[in-house]
Amino acid sequence: MFHDPELRDLRPYTQFYVKRSDSGYALIDLYYPSIDIAIEIDEPYHEGNSVNDEIRERIVTDEISCEFHRISVSGEHILEQIEVVKSRIKEKLSDYKNGGKFENWKEPRVVEMEQLRSELANTIFVRVIGEVHPNDLYERETGIWKLAEYNRIKIDQAVVVHNGMITRVFIKLKWERLNEGVNAWRFDADEDEHNKYVGTFVAGWKSQGSFRYSADISA
Repeated sequence: MFHDPELRDLRPYTQFYVKRSDSGYALIDLYYPSIDIAIEIDEPYHEGNSVNDEIRERIVTDEISCEFHRISVSGEHILEQIEVVKSRIKEKLSDYKNGGKFENWKEPRVVEMEQLRSELANTIFVRVIGEVHPNDLYERETGIWKLAEYNRIKIDQAVVVHNGMITRVFIKLKWERLNEGVNAWRFDADEDEHNKYVGTFVAGWKSQGSFRYSADISA
């Protein structure tokens, strides 16, 4: 599909991040935002997970109003499945163009980590790597860290960078020490869902740590 000349106007996302209303998230294997089509590649382990897959599919289609397709790679007729989906992509692309709904793909914003650290004040940047179960995501995003007190008291917001993209921004942080006398902290907070940085890709996070401070807190 990537090399079909009839689809050269499309730029799909791989492992597209979809925020869920239950504070979790989903990753779509392939997503065409210009025509609202999502594609999931079903490996063999999906065969015993059909109920959860159907629930996840409904959540995704509700959240981003997309058309959902599945390609199973555990059996036969894989190429035929691909051709069916490709035909639907071409059909919908034509419909969107003829109906004036098609918008050209826009390059996502990419910001260097050091630029972000300079632009945002009183901020902790939280890095999450890999796929995390939705039920565990909020816990991963909000702690636990060993924070120096003179740094922690300056923090007003937390910016979550999940697999290289800013997915959430938390404000009005309420800190909690896990155990008295132990320097281990987490927070609860409100989410700034309309923050302009959400959806921005972050380049140049070179340190190995799970968090960083804005430049005004720590150089």
